[in-house]
Amino acid sequence: MLKFLLGCAVTAVAFYVFANRPEWVHEIARFGREQVAVAAQNLSSRDKSTGDGRAGSETQPAEDITNEIDYARARRLVAEMNSLSWDELWHIMDEDDYDRRAAAAQVLLARAKIPASEEGVRLVQRRYIRSSQPESVKSGFSYLGLLALQPIPPQPVVSLAQGYVERHPQDPACDSALWALGELGSEEMVPYFFHVIEHEEEYGPAARERAFCCLVQCGRYAQARRRAMVPRFIRVYENASAGDTRSWALQALAHCAPDARARSVDEWRTWWSRQRNDTH
Repeated sequence: MLKFLLGCAVTAVAFYVFANRPEWVHEIARFGREQVAVAAQNLSSRDKSTGDGRAGSETQPAEDITNEIDYARARRLVAEMNSLSWDELWHIMDEDDYDRRAAAAQVLLARAKIPASEEGVRLVQRRYIRSSQPESVKSGFSYLGLLALQPIPPQPVVSLAQGYVERHPQDPACDSALWALGELGSEEMVPYFFHVIEHEEEYGPAARERAFCCLVQCGRYAQARRRAMVPRFIRVYENASAGDTRSWALQALAHCAPDARARSVDEWRTWWSRQRNDTH
Protein backbone atom coordinates (compact mmCIF):
# COMPACT_ATOMS: atom_id res chain seq x y z
CA MET A 1 0.00 0.00 0.00
CA LEU A 2 1.83 3.03 -1.26
CA LYS A 3 0.29 5.63 1.03
CA PHE A 4 0.98 3.37 3.99
CA LEU A 5 4.66 3.60 3.21
CA LEU A 6 4.90 7.15 1.97
CA GLY A 7 2.56 8.78 4.47
CA CYS A 8 2.20 12.43 3.59
CA ALA A 9 5.59 12.71 1.87
CA VAL A 10 4.33 12.79 -1.72
CA THR A 11 1.62 15.28 -0.78
CA ALA A 12 4.23 17.42 0.97
CA VAL A 13 6.56 17.45 -2.03
CA ALA A 14 3.75 18.33 -4.42
CA PHE A 15 2.47 21.14 -2.20
CA TYR A 16 5.93 22.63 -1.67
CA VAL A 17 6.96 22.46 -5.32
CA PHE A 18 3.74 23.93 -6.62
CA ALA A 19 3.88 26.78 -4.14
CA ASN A 20 7.58 27.55 -4.62
CA ARG A 21 8.93 25.98 -7.81
CA PRO A 22 6.09 25.50 -10.32
CA GLU A 23 8.58 24.81 -13.12
CA TRP A 24 9.62 21.60 -11.30
CA VAL A 25 6.17 20.01 -11.21
CA HIS A 26 6.65 17.61 -14.13
CA GLU A 27 10.11 16.55 -12.99
CA ILE A 28 8.84 15.90 -9.46
CA ALA A 29 5.97 13.84 -10.85
CA ARG A 30 8.45 11.66 -12.73
CA PHE A 31 10.62 11.29 -9.63
CA GLY A 32 7.56 10.50 -7.51
CA ARG A 33 6.55 7.67 -9.84
CA GLU A 34 10.03 6.16 -9.55
CA GLN A 35 9.97 6.41 -5.77
CA VAL A 36 6.53 4.81 -5.61
CA ALA A 37 7.85 1.82 -7.53
CA VAL A 38 10.70 1.43 -5.05
CA ALA A 39 8.47 2.00 -2.04
CA ALA A 40 6.04 -0.71 -3.06
CA GLN A 41 8.81 -3.30 -2.74
CA ASN A 42 9.77 -2.33 0.79
CA LEU A 43 6.51 -2.13 2.75
CA SER A 44 7.21 -5.12 4.94
CA SER A 45 10.61 -3.81 6.05
CA ARG A 46 9.61 -0.30 7.11
CA ASP A 47 11.14 0.87 10.37
CA LYS A 48 8.27 2.20 12.46
CA SER A 49 10.36 3.68 15.24
CA THR A 50 9.11 7.06 16.42
CA GLY A 51 12.55 8.26 17.50
CA ASP A 52 14.67 9.64 14.67
CA GLY A 53 17.50 11.47 16.35
CA ARG A 54 16.27 14.98 15.58
CA ALA A 55 15.89 17.62 18.23
CA GLY A 56 13.10 16.86 20.66
CA SER A 57 12.56 13.26 19.53
CA GLU A 58 11.44 10.94 22.31
CA THR A 59 10.84 7.25 21.74
CA GLN A 60 7.74 5.86 23.44
CA PRO A 61 6.28 2.37 23.37
CA ALA A 62 3.58 2.37 20.70
CA GLU A 63 0.93 1.21 23.14
CA ASP A 64 1.61 4.22 25.40
CA ILE A 65 1.06 6.82 22.67
CA THR A 66 -2.32 8.55 22.67
CA ASN A 67 -3.80 10.72 19.95
CA GLU A 68 -4.02 13.74 22.24
CA ILE A 69 -1.71 16.69 21.62
CA ASP A 70 0.06 18.42 24.50
CA TYR A 71 0.08 21.92 23.03
CA ALA A 72 2.34 23.25 25.77
CA ARG A 73 4.99 20.71 24.76
CA ALA A 74 4.34 21.45 21.09
CA ARG A 75 5.02 25.13 21.70
CA ARG A 76 8.32 24.26 23.36
CA LEU A 77 9.28 22.07 20.41
CA VAL A 78 8.64 24.88 17.92
CA ALA A 79 11.79 26.69 19.06
CA GLU A 80 13.85 23.57 18.34
CA MET A 81 12.30 23.09 14.91
CA ASN A 82 12.59 26.62 13.56
CA SER A 83 16.01 25.81 12.10
CA LEU A 84 14.89 22.61 10.34
CA SER A 85 14.44 22.46 6.59
CA TRP A 86 11.01 21.97 5.02
CA ASP A 87 12.02 18.40 4.16
CA GLU A 88 12.96 17.65 7.77
CA LEU A 89 9.72 19.19 9.00
CA TRP A 90 7.64 17.08 6.63
CA HIS A 91 9.44 13.93 7.74
CA ILE A 92 8.22 14.70 11.26
CA MET A 93 4.67 14.61 9.90
CA ASP A 94 5.11 10.86 9.43
CA GLU A 95 5.99 10.27 13.10
CA ASP A 96 3.64 8.89 15.74
CA ASP A 97 4.65 11.61 18.21
CA TYR A 98 1.71 13.92 17.64
CA ASP A 99 3.15 16.77 19.72
CA ARG A 100 6.06 16.88 17.27
CA ARG A 101 3.67 16.77 14.35
CA ALA A 102 1.76 19.75 15.75
CA ALA A 103 4.98 21.68 16.29
CA ALA A 104 6.32 20.95 12.80
CA ALA A 105 2.95 21.94 11.35
CA GLN A 106 3.05 25.24 13.22
CA VAL A 107 6.48 26.05 11.77
CA LEU A 108 5.37 25.15 8.23
CA LEU A 109 2.24 27.29 8.56
CA ALA A 110 4.24 30.24 9.86
CA ARG A 111 6.62 30.02 6.91
CA ALA A 112 3.64 30.03 4.54
CA LYS A 113 2.16 33.03 6.42
CA ILE A 114 -1.00 31.09 7.24
CA PRO A 115 -2.40 31.81 10.72
CA ALA A 116 -3.02 28.75 12.89
CA SER A 117 -6.66 29.67 13.34
CA GLU A 118 -10.07 29.52 11.69
CA GLU A 119 -8.95 32.50 9.60
CA GLY A 120 -6.17 30.24 8.32
CA VAL A 121 -8.78 27.75 7.13
CA ARG A 122 -10.62 30.51 5.27
CA LEU A 123 -7.37 31.77 3.75
CA VAL A 124 -6.45 28.28 2.51
CA GLN A 125 -9.89 27.90 0.99
CA ARG A 126 -9.66 31.22 -0.86
CA ARG A 127 -6.06 30.91 -1.96
CA TYR A 128 -5.81 27.23 -2.85
CA ILE A 129 -8.88 25.03 -2.64
CA ARG A 130 -11.03 27.27 -4.85
CA SER A 131 -8.32 27.23 -7.51
CA SER A 132 -8.91 25.66 -10.92
CA GLN A 133 -5.42 24.13 -10.75
CA PRO A 134 -5.41 20.54 -9.39
CA GLU A 135 -2.00 20.87 -7.77
CA SER A 136 -3.06 24.03 -5.98
CA VAL A 137 -6.11 22.23 -4.59
CA LYS A 138 -3.89 19.43 -3.27
CA SER A 139 -1.58 22.01 -1.74
CA GLY A 140 -4.54 23.61 0.00
CA PHE A 141 -5.56 20.36 1.62
CA SER A 142 -1.96 19.80 2.73
CA TYR A 143 -2.13 23.14 4.53
CA LEU A 144 -5.53 22.17 5.90
CA GLY A 145 -3.98 19.05 7.43
CA LEU A 146 -1.41 21.24 9.17
CA LEU A 147 -4.23 23.37 10.54
CA ALA A 148 -6.03 20.25 11.75
CA LEU A 149 -3.14 19.70 14.17
CA GLN A 150 -3.65 23.10 15.78
CA PRO A 151 -6.06 23.96 18.64
CA ILE A 152 -8.87 25.18 16.42
CA PRO A 153 -12.47 23.92 16.10
CA PRO A 154 -12.53 20.85 13.84
CA GLN A 155 -15.79 21.62 12.04
CA PRO A 156 -14.37 24.07 9.46
CA VAL A 157 -11.73 21.49 8.52
CA VAL A 158 -14.33 18.71 8.30
CA SER A 159 -16.75 20.80 6.23
CA LEU A 160 -14.11 21.80 3.73
CA ALA A 161 -12.34 18.45 3.31
CA GLN A 162 -15.29 16.07 3.62
CA GLY A 163 -17.44 18.32 1.47
CA TYR A 164 -14.85 18.18 -1.30
CA VAL A 165 -14.61 14.38 -1.13
CA GLU A 166 -18.37 14.01 -1.34
CA ARG A 167 -18.61 16.35 -4.31
CA HIS A 168 -15.62 14.83 -6.14
CA PRO A 169 -15.31 11.23 -4.88
CA GLN A 170 -13.21 10.09 -7.85
CA ASP A 171 -10.83 13.07 -7.82
CA PRO A 172 -7.15 12.35 -7.01
CA ALA A 173 -7.21 15.38 -4.67
CA CYS A 174 -9.36 13.29 -2.31
CA ASP A 175 -6.04 11.77 -1.23
CA SER A 176 -4.96 15.11 0.26
CA ALA A 177 -8.42 16.01 1.57
CA LEU A 178 -8.73 12.75 3.51
CA TRP A 179 -5.18 13.13 4.82
CA ALA A 180 -6.28 16.45 6.33
CA LEU A 181 -9.26 14.73 8.01
CA GLY A 182 -6.95 12.05 9.41
CA GLU A 183 -4.84 14.67 11.16
CA LEU A 184 -7.84 15.62 13.29
CA GLY A 185 -7.67 12.27 15.09
CA SER A 186 -11.42 12.45 15.54
CA GLU A 187 -13.38 9.40 16.61
CA GLU A 188 -16.31 10.83 14.65
CA MET A 189 -14.32 10.45 11.42
CA VAL A 190 -13.66 6.72 11.89
CA PRO A 191 -17.07 5.63 10.50
CA TYR A 192 -16.57 7.98 7.56
CA PHE A 193 -13.19 6.48 6.67
CA PHE A 194 -14.73 3.01 6.74
CA HIS A 195 -17.62 4.29 4.62
CA VAL A 196 -15.16 5.45 1.96
CA ILE A 197 -13.26 2.15 2.14
CA GLU A 198 -16.35 -0.02 1.79
CA HIS A 199 -18.04 1.85 -1.08
CA GLU A 200 -15.69 0.68 -3.80
CA GLU A 201 -17.69 1.94 -6.77
CA GLU A 202 -18.53 5.34 -5.32
CA TYR A 203 -15.03 6.47 -4.27
CA GLY A 204 -11.90 6.36 -6.39
CA PRO A 205 -8.77 4.41 -5.46
CA ALA A 206 -6.97 7.55 -4.23
CA ALA A 207 -9.71 8.18 -1.68
CA ARG A 208 -10.08 4.57 -0.58
CA GLU A 209 -6.35 3.97 -0.16
CA ARG A 210 -5.90 7.14 1.85
CA ALA A 211 -8.88 6.24 4.06
CA PHE A 212 -7.11 3.02 5.00
CA CYS A 213 -3.96 5.01 5.75
CA CYS A 214 -5.81 7.55 7.90
CA LEU A 215 -7.08 4.78 10.15
CA VAL A 216 -3.88 2.81 10.66
CA GLN A 217 -0.85 4.89 9.78
CA CYS A 218 -0.86 8.54 8.74
CA GLY A 219 -3.97 9.49 10.72
CA ARG A 220 -3.81 10.61 14.34
CA TYR A 221 -5.07 7.49 16.10
CA ALA A 222 -3.51 5.66 19.03
CA GLN A 223 -2.19 2.16 18.55
CA ALA A 224 -4.73 0.76 21.00
CA ARG A 225 -7.54 2.28 18.92
CA ARG A 226 -6.08 0.83 15.75
CA ARG A 227 -5.84 -2.60 17.34
CA ALA A 228 -9.56 -2.46 18.11
CA MET A 229 -10.22 -2.03 14.37
CA VAL A 230 -9.02 -5.56 13.58
CA PRO A 231 -12.49 -7.20 13.36
CA ARG A 232 -13.79 -4.38 11.16
CA PHE A 233 -10.90 -4.80 8.71
CA ILE A 234 -11.52 -8.54 8.64
CA ARG A 235 -15.10 -7.78 7.58
CA VAL A 236 -13.84 -5.31 4.98
CA TYR A 237 -11.72 -8.08 3.49
CA GLU A 238 -14.59 -10.57 3.54
CA ASN A 239 -17.06 -8.20 1.88
CA ALA A 240 -14.70 -6.65 -0.68
CA SER A 241 -15.22 -7.25 -4.36
CA ALA A 242 -12.09 -5.41 -5.50
CA GLY A 243 -8.69 -7.01 -5.23
CA ASP A 244 -7.02 -3.77 -4.16
CA THR A 245 -9.43 -3.45 -1.23
CA ARG A 246 -8.55 -6.95 -0.01
CA SER A 247 -4.84 -6.22 -0.37
CA TRP A 248 -5.16 -2.93 1.50
CA ALA A 249 -7.24 -4.59 4.22
CA LEU A 250 -4.50 -7.16 4.89
CA GLN A 251 -1.87 -4.44 5.06
CA ALA A 252 -4.08 -2.39 7.37
CA LEU A 253 -4.41 -5.39 9.68
CA ALA A 254 -0.63 -5.66 9.83
CA HIS A 255 -0.45 -2.04 11.01
CA CYS A 256 -3.22 -2.57 13.57
CA ALA A 257 -1.33 -5.38 15.32
CA PRO A 258 2.31 -5.60 14.17
CA ASP A 259 2.98 -8.36 16.73
CA ALA A 260 0.33 -10.71 15.31
CA ARG A 261 2.45 -12.10 12.45
CA ALA A 262 -0.69 -13.24 10.65
CA ARG A 263 -0.51 -13.41 6.86
CA SER A 264 -3.94 -14.51 5.70
CA VAL A 265 -7.43 -13.43 6.71
CA ASP A 266 -7.95 -16.90 8.22
CA GLU A 267 -4.91 -16.38 10.43
CA TRP A 268 -6.25 -12.98 11.41
CA ARG A 269 -9.59 -14.48 12.43
CA THR A 270 -7.78 -17.08 14.55
CA TRP A 271 -5.54 -14.45 16.12
CA TRP A 272 -8.45 -12.14 16.97
CA SER A 273 -10.47 -14.98 18.46
CA ARG A 274 -7.51 -15.87 20.66
CA GLN A 275 -7.17 -12.26 21.79
CA ARG A 276 -10.84 -12.17 22.81
CA ASN A 277 -10.55 -15.43 24.70
CA ASP A 278 -7.46 -14.20 26.55
CA THR A 279 -9.33 -11.14 27.82
CA HIS A 280 -12.21 -13.14 29.30
